[in-house]
Amino acid sequence: MRLNASVLSAALVRTLWRRLESEGREEAFWRAIGAAAATLRRENVDYSHRRSAMRLPSVIDATHAVAPETSRGHIKVWLVDQWACSATRNPRKSVLDGTIDELATAKGPALEEAANQAMRLCA
Repeated sequence: MRLNASVLSAALVRTLWRRLESEGREEAFWRAIGAAAATLRRENVDYSHRRSAMRLPSVIDATHAVAPETSRGHIKVWLVDQWACSATRNPRKSVLDGTIDELATAKGPALEEAANQAMRLCA
């Protein structure tokens, strides 16, 4: 029997919700979700446009120039995962091991500015 993805997702959300509630962290979770939603509304980012732009060599090159010590592959994963919020079904090793999060923490704002600027120049 195959599980429907929406049924599985709903079950995972219910499980997480129960756990957070039992640990007394439910309110903090919803505050964080609300803050993230408000940021999305305020910033009005066109993620569809970002998903198209993240494959452009000029965007990859501009972003890589900010962190040349980082492999182009990691930069591409950062563009997909962090900048365009377009997670894949099969997360890459660098996402699972936290390497991309470390890159985002160390250089995220500079990477984002470079990618945004390159995207604007391509438009």
